[in-house]
Amino acid sequence: MKLFSGLTRRAAMTGAAFAVYFIPGSASACPPGFIPNAAGTPGVPCIPFGGQSQDDGGGNSGSSGMAWETRWGAFAYDEATSMAGVGGKMPSRGRAKKAALAHCQANGGMNCKVEFAYDNQCGALAIGKTSAGYLTRYYRSEVRLDDAEAGARKGCADQGGLDCQIILTDCSRPQRIQ
Repeated sequence: MKLFSGLTRRAAMTGAAFAVYFIPGSASACPPGFIPNAAGTPGVPCIPFGGQSQDDGGGNSGSSGMAWETRWGAFAYDEATSMAGVGGKMPSRGRAKKAALAHCQANGGMNCKVEFAYDNQCGALAIGKTSAGYLTRYYRSEVRLDDAEAGARKGCADQGGLDCQIILTDCSRPQRIQ
């Protein structure tokens, strides 16, 4: 999971949260380096986590012959206008950042800055107002969109945000290329 606080700009990773995933209706977990396929692609119960693959040296991922390409997403924000933008499903971090900046500017942002990037997950941005009237925002990415939204709302509230609302989301899942 990835976290970002608009006020403190902190990031953390917790590997334990991804230790074991069980496939619904199955008694077995996804193999190491893989997570459940939240997109529900038929016949593909697990996808690589973080763009990693179990490469056998021949370019194929594991014994299944599947190969995956990482997809990136990013969020940009303009402090002065409170405008935001998202760029998702991009083949590189740089392209996701450029798309997020362009979206933020198209929404009316004048001085947009990329504040959060993620890969092979869903991202959410929550915004709320503190009791002093300041805006607070919180970014979160998780494998599942509803988890990213819940985490962004909680992070926003933990920073003193009242009535935190999700204003942007994106799911940038790895793309099967073989």
